Amino acid sequence: MESINISKNEMKKMEELLVSTYTSSEGDVIRDVNNPKRAFKLLFRKKGTYFSNKLYTINSLVDLSESVDMPEMVFPEHLLTVDKEVVGFSMPLINGVTLADILFNSDIDIKVKVKYLKQIGSILEKMASVRKENPKLNWYLNDLHERNFMVDLEKERLYAVDLDSCRILGNHPFLSKYLSSFSPLIDFPEKYHTDFQISCGGDFVADENADLYCYAMLVIDFLYGARINYASKEEYFRYLEYLKSVGAPQELVDAWAKVYTNDNNVNFAPLLDSLPYFYEKTDRGLYLKRTKGM
Repeated sequence: MESINISKNEMKKMEELLVSTYTSSEGDVIRDVNNPKRAFKLLFRKKGTYFSNKLYTINSLVDLSESVDMPEMVFPEHLLTVDKEVVGFSMPLINGVTLADILFNSDIDIKVKVKYLKQIGSILEKMASVRKENPKLNWYLNDLHERNFMVDLEKERLYAVDLDSCRILGNHPFLSKYLSSFSPLIDFPEKYHTDFQISCGGDFVADENADLYCYAMLVIDFLYGARINYASKEEYFRYLEYLKSVGAPQELVDAWAKVYTNDNNVNFAPLLDSLPYFYEKTDRGLYLKRTKGM
């Protein structure tokens, strides 16, 4: 894998150019002063099993990027070294806003929000096609949440960023916002597989059910106005019943219900067009309806 080497002085200049729209618990993202179309992600942890796993993941993603046609994925491109020491990696810079900025902006029409939410489903569908062609790849987003997607407002296109926490090939599980052992996922060990011994912060091994679970939690968090994955199964199903009572189609509610059953999860993106018809604008700036106590 090729690397870009810069000096410590260059790094000091770049560290002043943080990309505020990119957020990560693993490292800062800075602009490349020599290339306006490129960014660098700096890793906080640069030694041990975690770092080795991260480098393995990055290298695997670079190899994959050369064989798949998915412009929606912001793949790593090169390792970044400072005086020959690996400190991070480079990737294309997407000028835009996070999906979270879109979802929680009350001035943006709900139909626009649904359009970008559906694009996540399209990304997952394309990834499934890639895995079908190469079953040994084991490629999944893992840390799928609203701040790991960027929206280019001019192109009206959504991009998956921060891919270095993906599951790919034989890497170990990384931390994921929604794949938490504190959620009801732990009650379905045959469906959601835990890995506490060789993980690098992650509780679950990502697979298709796990990615579709995270997709559901992202959308329902937006509707619910809180972290629904921390709610009990009983509260979760009460909220689904409420959504159905205000107009959500049965097929969509059934798809979301699958996440806490032993049935395989489904990609519900085609059903999201029904969302604009059962929302109202609230004082909190969100499009949602909730009953008291939910």
